Amino acid sequence: EESIGIVRAALSRFLGPQALQNHFAKMSSGIQRHINEKWKGKDEVTVLPLVKDLVFSVASRLFFGITEEHLQEQLHNLLEVILVGSFSVPLNIPGFSYHKAMQARATLADIMTSLIEKRRNELRAGTASENQDLLSVLLTFTDERGNSLADKEILDNFSMLLHGSYDSTNSPLPMLIKVRASNPETI
Repeated sequence: EESIGIVRAALSRFLGPQALQNHFAKMSSGIQRHINEKWKGKDEVTVLPLVKDLVFSVASRLFFGITEEHLQEQLHNLLEVILVGSFSVPLNIPGFSYHKAMQARATLADIMTSLIEKRRNELRAGTASENQDLLSVLLTFTDERGNSLADKEILDNFSMLLHGSYDSTNSPLPMLIKVRASNPETI
């Protein structure tokens, strides 16, 4: 219960007016780069997979500061396995989708734990800013009583956010991308 309040307060800091302005600049350049690399000049594009890839790329950059495409792809692939397994018969037996999802979830947790530790070290060394992404905000945020989030709480929240960024793009975003590509001055 207490961690929910901390997360809410940290998110409001991350999503404040000035922060949103900074995030928008990052998102806009990422969207434009994605369109130029994967959409422009193509005779045919398959919109939904490209939009999911784009949204996940933007989310992983904003949430974790991940810019490495190979790491984004690895996380994306793990989430695909987890998503398939979450809608399967819950048999944790090798060869079944649920078992694969459980393994993917463990791998995802290991990667995210490593990212948390790396960022914590960067913050200590002064090579990362406390507002550069949501991970930094959650690692440095304390409430009025000095309470902060445990790594497990950060990990759980990021699992939900990553899943949401991956699986909630089926309808509104293809239209947004089309508008953005057709009218770059609108956004």
